[in-house]
Amino acid sequence: MAFQRASPFLHVLFFVLLFFVVSDLMVAMAADDISHDDAEAPKSPACNNKFQLVKIKKWVNGTEGTSIVGLSARFGTSLPSHASEAIKTAAALANPFNCCTNLSSKLTSSIALAKRGDCTFTAKAKVAQAGGAAGLLVINDNEDLYKMVCNDNDTSLNVTIPVVMISKSAGENLRKSLANGERDQHRSLIAVYILIN
Repeated sequence: MAFQRASPFLHVLFFVLLFFVVSDLMVAMAADDISHDDAEAPKSPACNNKFQLVKIKKWVNGTEGTSIVGLSARFGTSLPSHASEAIKTAAALANPFNCCTNLSSKLTSSIALAKRGDCTFTAKAKVAQAGGAAGLLVINDNEDLYKMVCNDNDTSLNVTIPVVMISKSAGENLRKSLANGERDQHRSLIAVYILIN
């Protein structure tokens, strides 16, 4: 009977411990598997990047915030390997937020933030690039880091900005801070680089 009364506490304790064990395991796996290839996805000369875990850092008013992890796309420019090589630049919400049609927001030299869906990943990258963005963060519709690949029709792709997938929760946090005016009031900056350690 004592076990049944304590079971809600034990369940919570079990899940907390399980979270820490799984988190440590995922970090260890990520350290061993920073980049990899995927033989099943369509490839072309402009769409042959290895998928790499990347780190995104955010600063608001000069104070570094929480870092998040993302996954680079099969296409686009490669990211620097060290934080010292990463360029800090402003972040901006794509408008429209799906980044599928011509943008009404100014993205010049900013990292654009857009949601997944409504068009291909390469179409989003082309629209962000045409709007002057220095890079594109795509918010997934769940917590997974989905591999962004090219379609069979993307034979003459010319994406010259880095493109990174981030999780739904990380993307929503960034989106909320930008929507609350941090970009204008406190100068929200983003740096993206390959996660080495």
